[in-house]
Amino acid sequence: MKMIIEDDILRELYETERMNMSDIANAMGVSATTVKNKMMKANIQIRHDTQFKQKRREFSLDNFNDGYIDNHGRFRVWKPEHERAYNEGYILRAIVAYEEYNNEIVTKDYDIHHIDGNKLNDKKENLMKIKHGKHTTLHSYKKETHIKRICKTCGNEFEIEKWRLNDNTKRGKYCSTTCLHNRRKTT
Repeated sequence: MKMIIEDDILRELYETERMNMSDIANAMGVSATTVKNKMMKANIQIRHDTQFKQKRREFSLDNFNDGYIDNHGRFRVWKPEHERAYNEGYILRAIVAYEEYNNEIVTKDYDIHHIDGNKLNDKKENLMKIKHGKHTTLHSYKKETHIKRICKTCGNEFEIEKWRLNDNTKRGKYCSTTCLHNRRKTT
């Protein structure tokens, strides 16, 4: 499927947000070459290296978009003194933003969950502090996919989560508990 990148969004990310082509490509799920070609077609002036190398500024809510998008689609900002900072002093913007909004520290056993699923939406109302294990569980359930099955009792088509196929309740074979119990009665 071909990704459509609108000129005005591309212009805003590159010129206003000062993102580089690689970061835009990562955010859009396309190659940097695709971004460059689209910029040339949209007549967006490509910066020279000296124009986009900015002095690193420590994160604050005033410079919310200073940073970069990592290869997992999460926004990182420079805050080298933070205990959860990664290599070269960068930390997930969601963590620092949550701390600033709520005036509390997010310890290592907690994660920040994006309620709407958009990892770049670090607005106060979209961030929720959650235990690391619960956060992992929450996302693993979201990844479950449903598959279509035919009920062994009534013959109706139904959808079920994949993990249900191998559970010992036999729910993967029947569209409802009624059909499951009716099948048991007839056998």
